[in-house]
Amino acid sequence: MDEFKLNKGYAHESLDRTYVVMDMFEEYVAKHPFVGQTPELSKQAQEIIDRLFDLYQSIGREGDKYENIS
Repeated sequence: MDEFKLNKGYAHESLDRTYVVMDMFEEYVAKHPFVGQTPELSKQAQEIIDRLFDLYQSIGREGDKYENIS
């Protein structure tokens, strides 16, 4: 991967992309009747959502370090 100078914009962009993936996964996979009505699959799907949320929060915290960099 090429090196990029990290800035607030990259942080915002990665937050947005993580949110989109999380939203799509929840809407189209976790809420799918087969997954939702299969306890083990539902549990795994929720674990993925939880991990994506953790990633989202971590990106937000890390992005705060670039608040004054444009």
